[in-house]
Amino acid sequence: MKHPITWVVLADANFARILENTHPGEGLHQIPAGTFKSPEKNSWSDDEGRTQSNIRNARLRLDKHTEQAPETVQFARTLIRTLEKHHRCSHFDKLAISAPPQMLGLLRPMLSAELKGVLKCELNKEIARVPTDEVAKHFNGAMRF
Repeated sequence: MKHPITWVVLADANFARILENTHPGEGLHQIPAGTFKSPEKNSWSDDEGRTQSNIRNARLRLDKHTEQAPETVQFARTLIRTLEKHHRCSHFDKLAISAPPQMLGLLRPMLSAELKGVLKCELNKEIARVPTDEVAKHFNGAMRF
C-alpha cells in the first residue's frame, strides 16, 4: 500500500521552502530544489506618505499603504505554479502551508481547485527559517509527520 506523501510549504514574503513526509512517523526532510527566494525589491516602501492640502497650507499624512509589493505577489505566483506542476506529476498527495498572515492571505486566492482539494492544514505562523527538525512541533498535532 502506498503511503500518502505530504508536502509542507513554509513561506514568508522573501523566502520559501518545501519539506516532505513520505511515511507517518519519519519526520520531515527538505526536497531537492525545494528552496525559493524572492527577487530583490525595487525601492518599495511601506512608509506612510504625505500630501499637501489644497484647503489649508498643511501637510496631511496618508493612510498606511497595505498593498503587497509586486515582487512578493510574483514570488507567491511562482510558488503556487511550482506546487501545481508537482501536483499534476503526482509528487505529493497532501499539502500543508505555513506563512505569516499577509503571505497566507496572498497565497489562498491563488490556490487552484486541485491544490485546495489536497490542502489539509494552514498554519498562520512565520516558520520558514525554523530548522527542519523543529517544524513538526509548530503544527501542534494538526498533521502527523
